[in-house]
Amino acid sequence: MKPLLFPKSMENLYQLDKPLTRAAINKEAVPVALSPLKITKWLLAITSLLLLANIAAMVLKHTTANQTKIFWYFDKFFNFNYESNFPSFFSSVLLIGAAGLLLLLYVICKHQGNNYAKSR
Repeated sequence: MKPLLFPKSMENLYQLDKPLTRAAINKEAVPVALSPLKITKWLLAITSLLLLANIAAMVLKHTTANQTKIFWYFDKFFNFNYESNFPSFFSSVLLIGAAGLLLLLYVICKHQGNNYAKSR
């Protein structure tokens, strides 16, 4: 798999007077290797840990008679049914990251003259 090439400085992407050519990208480019398999493994590992923490929080909530503050905080921060906790934060970070990558791809494609990046 070929690594993605990102310009060293993002200000070159916004110079509208001259198009960003492949030669200019290769001259000023920094290779960034993104492996889809590694990214998928990391995301699955984080999701699995959050799921296990959610299951542990629900089991502790419903099985322990003596509810201490530690159990209450564990339930509050890892229960999928609540807001303002780690699973909600993880979901928000994923959405913001996907939106940022989409914007970056749009800017790069638009400056390369790609037909799919037309403004309407």
